[in-house]
Amino acid sequence: MREITPESTQSYRQGWKALNRLLHEDRSFSGYERNCAFLNLGGKSFANVSSITGFDFADDARALVATDWDFDGDLDLWTTARTAPRLRFLKNNAGSPSGWIAFHLSGDGDEVNFDAVGARLELHLKGQDIPLLRTVHAGDAFLSQSSLWQHFAFPSDAELDRLVIHWPGGRKSTSHEDLQPRRHYLVNVDGGVQTWDPPAGRRELEGTDPELPASVPEARIVISGRLPLPPIYLMRDGGEVEMDPAELTGPLVINVWATWCGPCLEELSDWSSSADAFRKAGVRVLALNSESRLSEAASRVLQKLNFPFESADASGRTIRNLDIYQQSMMDRWTAMPVPTSFLVDPYGQVAVIYKGPVDPQQIIRDLELLEAPPEVLRDASVPFPGRWANPPSTTNPLLVNAQFVAYNQIQEGVKYLRRCAALAESNDNSSPQSIANIRYVIGVIENENGRIDEAISEYRTALANSPEDFRILRELAAALITKSRIGEALELLDRAAQVNAGNIELKRLVSQARYLEANRLRDSGRAGEAVASYKLALQNDPNRLDAANNLAHLLATTDESGVRNPLEAMALANRLCQITRNSNGAYLETFAIALAANNDFDQAVNAARMAMNLARDQGDAARVEDLSALIEAFQRGEFRP
Repeated sequence: MREITPESTQSYRQGWKALNRLLHEDRSFSGYERNCAFLNLGGKSFANVSSITGFDFADDARALVATDWDFDGDLDLWTTARTAPRLRFLKNNAGSPSGWIAFHLSGDGDEVNFDAVGARLELHLKGQDIPLLRTVHAGDAFLSQSSLWQHFAFPSDAELDRLVIHWPGGRKSTSHEDLQPRRHYLVNVDGGVQTWDPPAGRRELEGTDPELPASVPEARIVISGRLPLPPIYLMRDGGEVEMDPAELTGPLVINVWATWCGPCLEELSDWSSSADAFRKAGVRVLALNSESRLSEAASRVLQKLNFPFESADASGRTIRNLDIYQQSMMDRWTAMPVPTSFLVDPYGQVAVIYKGPVDPQQIIRDLELLEAPPEVLRDASVPFPGRWANPPSTTNPLLVNAQFVAYNQIQEGVKYLRRCAALAESNDNSSPQSIANIRYVIGVIENENGRIDEAISEYRTALANSPEDFRILRELAAALITKSRIGEALELLDRAAQVNAGNIELKRLVSQARYLEANRLRDSGRAGEAVASYKLALQNDPNRLDAANNLAHLLATTDESGVRNPLEAMALANRLCQITRNSNGAYLETFAIALAANNDFDQAVNAARMAMNLARDQGDAARVEDLSALIEAFQRGEFRP
């Protein structure tokens, strides 16, 4: 069986990532296939009755639950879908069967669980040898569970004989008397059976036809949890120049436009006419031409409009960054249209995104949102009133970075995260954990790109904000191991073990660090400490065979009092050779040395010859020569540690 590791599951995770992107881009999970329903034709075949039953919605459907919702004797359905409407009730109007009965089971919570999950019901009808069967399930469809009422339907002329229940745990009960069709019964594991009547005065669900809002090209999106703008680059003097974040503080409106876009030109004309209103409201405007190659044409257009605000040519990287940014702020990852505008607050964070032309007065009205409390922003961010179940949430800058990574713009994502971190660190109200999360992700990216020193710096900043964060402790220790700073790494690994000692990756890191530390101690002549460190390495990762080999070699060759142990060395080396089936020359050599240390020179010669043959097959002449000399010494009965 293949071991489940991040590496072995990479293609699986990549597949889900690609599917997730397609869904966010408004693609269909099911290929726009309509829902299907099939009628069982007496166990012989199935008929497609999707259309005549009304099941064939174009929903991207998910869960399905069957229940007698209105207690009229037939099963109704609830369905959920990824697309709207998210929840549907499908009432069964085929007509209630004349013969039906329903049971709800309950256990004692000791021998039988309270919901009697696992119980099997057999309803026997008079004159029929084969009973009707139902089983109580704890889940019987995708992310869903049908009603615990077990519903049976049968011909109108059938007579009930008995109900047999096989309870979890092996108990069996049988009910013979007083079972009447068209009734509900409560049955407990102790044998109690009683009728149950549905509550009176139930309200009927009324069917509606969903009314979708009209599709319009404009959209005003109020951001309830704000984040800074991404890096903005302008084309100046034939080169690309990044704008200082201090230039991107508001109240500021950044407008992205194009010379060929009619709505863009109408919008810029309206804004020009409202210049006095903008200035009175204290709003700056920066118009970014999305086609830097048409710089001269864009200048002529703005001159013709008497455009009174700042303007510049945006580089292609700017347009891409803004597009990635606006996608990350939405659940729908659709391309940024022109015109698109961004209203920026005094802290350089985007407050509102306008897709399509926006009226100047709308922008001025939205200035009231720039300093509004979170509750007001949340209410303004949705198009309909309601009651909130949770407190206002914050937007995660890591989602923006994830979009940059998805577009393979790694360094732009890092630059954006650094900007977010700096803003958060300058704000006394920022959560230390959120700062730690940002710095941690920057560290991971820097580490993956081989910038280990930069990664260590980011991890340390993250750890200062979240001292007990297991992820940070582990990754910082791993980076320090890479830089051979073993002592520092071991201190961090000890702290991480106090948080989650059983973590497999942590154990492997501890083993690696202990192994490297043992090698250093061995080379410095501290054999006893080296042996202890090798054993700790193996204790945390028994599969670290090199540690076992070095330990065996040291136990066989050291002359330090109380440390040398040839018998233990021989057992370790022999085990290594068995595991590798005598295919590893280094392990065979160690085994030969351990045998010689135990004065078994004949077997030592055999093991050394096997190692020499492997070296000869590999074309390692120097190794062959060394092993040949070792064999000669063994043949003379000499052991040279």
